[in-house]
Formats: sequence, structure tokens, C-alpha cells
Amino acid sequence: MSIFGEIGSKITESSKKVVKGVNDFAETAKLKDQIEAEKKKQATLYQQLGQLLFTKFPEQCEMEPFASTTQALTASMQTVEQLKAEVERLQASSGRTCLNCGAVCKADAVFCSSCGGALAPAPSAVKAATRFCASCGGDLNEGDTFCMNCGTRVEETPAVEETPI
Repeated sequence: MSIFGEIGSKITESSKKVVKGVNDFAETAKLKDQIEAEKKKQATLYQQLGQLLFTKFPEQCEMEPFASTTQALTASMQTVEQLKAEVERLQASSGRTCLNCGAVCKADAVFCSSCGGALAPAPSAVKAATRFCASCGGDLNEGDTFCMNCGTRVEETPAVEETPI
């Protein structure tokens, strides 16, 4: 065999080894990705299993070896409820919460500035307004030129004079 034939043969063998190495690397990476996907699936299933056990069999969760984890979970759930109550309290003091998306809106808003949904009527203790919009019936405050509910220009109502009979 000629020298060029030997070189060509060695190059061909080397190329085959490189191609096999690249293919093996790609296949290994693919298999590792599949392993990670299965591990994520298992983690989700473990979570679902634990949640199912906690909700369907609470008395068994209070026994060992589950007791400390159950107590920690219960305490965490109570903390979440307390934090939610605090959020609601803060939101109530600064405005109204949209029932559709949860955004905090101005106290006098009629529609949500985030999603456009209609807001529930604001709870009002005592109505301070002595004037009402002729268009929508909304409260008008002293000095309002436009209705804050519907945007209608406020017409000044002339004072009614009492005439003696």
C-alpha cells in the first residue's frame, strides 16, 4: 500500500472515531435531558402525593414520622392566611381591590385600571355628598365640575326659592 493510501486510511479511521464520539456525546446529552425531565416529573408526583396524603388523611399525617413536617406546613399555611389578611387590610386602606384581577384601584374608581373590569360598589358608611349626578346618580362632592363615575359635566342646579302662599 502506498503512503498516501495509508494516510487516507488513518484519516478515515480517525474521522469515524470522531463522528462516533460526537454521536455518542449527542446521545448522552439527549439521555441526560430525558433523565432530568423524569426527575422533574417525579418531584411533581411526590408533591401531589404529599398534598393528597395531607388533605385526605390528616390524622395519619399527625403521627411520626410526618408530625414535624405536618406542624411546619400547618404553621406556614396559618402564616400565609395572616399575611393575606394584612395585604387586604392595607389594600382596603389605600383603595379598592379588583375582584377580577386583584389590582388595587383608587377608592373612587368605578373600573379597574389594570384589567378594565367593573369594580364592586364601594362600601359607604354615611354619604357625605349632598348632590348627585343627573346622568348616573353618583355622588358629587362640593366643587365637582364633572362626575367621577361617568364623566358627565355637572350642571349647577339652581336653588329653589320658597315663595309664600
